[in-house]
Amino acid sequence: MTLTLTDVTLTYPDGDGRLTALDRVALDVPAGTLTAVVGPSGSGKS
Repeated sequence: MTLTLTDVTLTYPDGDGRLTALDRVALDVPAGTLTAVVGPSGSGKS
C-alpha cells in the first residue's frame, strides 16, 4: 500500500491576502517507510 498525494495546495490567510504553504505538491509514501515533516515552530507542519 502507498499513500499518494497529487496536486496538493495549502494556503493560509495572511493580512489582506493568502500565504501559499504548499503549491501543487506530489508525494508517494510507500508502506513500511518512515517519513517526517520538519521545520521551524509555527511553519505549518501540522
